[in-house]
Amino acid sequence: MSSLVLLATFTGCTTSPTPSIDKVTATSGPGVGQVLLTQVAQTADQMMTEVLAPDSTPSTTPTPAPTPTFALPTFAGPALASPPFYLFLTPSQTATPSHELDCEVLWQSVIDGAQIGPNVTFSVAWTITNTGTAAWDPEGVDFTYLSGTKMNQSPLVQLPGIVAPGDTVTLIVDMRTPNKTSRYSTVWSLRRGQDYFCSVRLTISVNPAAAGG
Repeated sequence: MSSLVLLATFTGCTTSPTPSIDKVTATSGPGVGQVLLTQVAQTADQMMTEVLAPDSTPSTTPTPAPTPTFALPTFAGPALASPPFYLFLTPSQTATPSHELDCEVLWQSVIDGAQIGPNVTFSVAWTITNTGTAAWDPEGVDFTYLSGTKMNQSPLVQLPGIVAPGDTVTLIVDMRTPNKTSRYSTVWSLRRGQDYFCSVRLTISVNPAAAGG
């Protein structure tokens, strides 16, 4: 009986038009599209949080940086020639071997500084020992004027014979004093070819008041 009453009630009631989905969406809370956008935004925030979050177990050993390698460039080209080297040689003169022509003067007859009158003829003698390694042969060795005042009567004196090493010879030169009062020196020397050796010097004073003037 009650069921029939309810059925009659619903049947007799005027039904209102069914609202459209658009009106329901607009009037009844957040729609489906808004719900989907909210879920996408939440998912994106979660992914960004996971990417930016630091690693829970950081490594204590740093990864070494690669060592740079430098390679020198190679140039292919013709080999460079070494600079030329010049050697200049100065021609040397032939020198007389040391100690081949040596001497020692043992005695001189007229002492240096002696006073002699002007225009006076006198003789001076030197006693000389051959201390070298070569003999003095009269064919190649003589005693000659070298420099200074020419008071000699002859330009050279011949050796009396061969003077071997260790032998002694006395050489005598005839001279004449100048006319003017002054001090004079003359130098004589043994000579072999172009080699002069064993030079001796005589220095005198010409004084009219001297003995023999």
